[in-house]
Amino acid sequence: MAKKFSNSSSESQEFPKIQLNKKITEIIFLIDKLTNVVFDVDSDDDVEGILENRKSNIITPIKLTLPKDDNGNDIPLSPVDKLILSAALSEQDTGNFFTTYSRIFHAIGGGQRLSEAPKIKEVIAESLLKLRVTHLKVDLTALAELYKQYQNSIPKESKNKKNILEGVLLPTEILTTTINGKIVDGTIHFLGKSILLKVAEIKKQLARCEQNLLEAPVRTTEQTLCLKGYLLERILKIKGSHDEKRNKRVRKLSNFILFDTVYKKCGLDANNTSRTTEYRKTITQILDHFITRNFIKSYNFVKKNGKFYSIEIFF
Repeated sequence: MAKKFSNSSSESQEFPKIQLNKKITEIIFLIDKLTNVVFDVDSDDDVEGILENRKSNIITPIKLTLPKDDNGNDIPLSPVDKLILSAALSEQDTGNFFTTYSRIFHAIGGGQRLSEAPKIKEVIAESLLKLRVTHLKVDLTALAELYKQYQNSIPKESKNKKNILEGVLLPTEILTTTINGKIVDGTIHFLGKSILLKVAEIKKQLARCEQNLLEAPVRTTEQTLCLKGYLLERILKIKGSHDEKRNKRVRKLSNFILFDTVYKKCGLDANNTSRTTEYRKTITQILDHFITRNFIKSYNFVKKNGKFYSIEIFF
């Protein structure tokens, strides 16, 4: 997989030497509507704009250009891509100009030995490729006109006098380098700030939590990564919406999470009884871990008509 990301440095055998001393302790989650739309795996239609506020009817036009497969079809972004983006942004936020596949693996709770998880290494490589080439253009002109606090944060194009941001989701390049004396394939060099992070910062809609919340004692697979990432982000949003200091425009969210929504958002099969039993077991392990880290107080599985219906979260 790493061969897809080779460059001239690996051919010359002159490997840049890098020291990685800054370890991340926090994970950044982008919780704005734009990020939700970009990573909405349920949407089959092309999204051309985002309704910013139900009362204001302000629309933010966007243009999302996804990578193509061999048949020319768009390759959609997944919940795992979203989690890996969060891990990469967290490394960059810590002050690192470089990171590695192993550090991304550790950040998402996989552990220290990526060499023992070749399938996840392939997932990370593919995800980073998608994030590096997915292009997004966002027209924030109407939003800037409505909210004055955005006007000085968004550059204005002199040509058409519009407030437009555009770029790729994760501006990076992949190198072969020497880190702490060892040659490493798949070193990630950050080249700039993600357009999604720029927008989330402008709107002040990002959340931070302890990295160890992702270290739930579950086997690292695409399925468990989806569940960990989705549950953590969803609970962060619920907690934030219940904060008395929150922006008045942020509505208070219910502390109930529907099982069907979890399965749908994570692309899981909700019609197979044995599989849903396994999903609930994994969800239990994740939520129990959240309790041990004092992230939530407790939770309860709610049944409706004899079936598991929702998860009630207590803070």
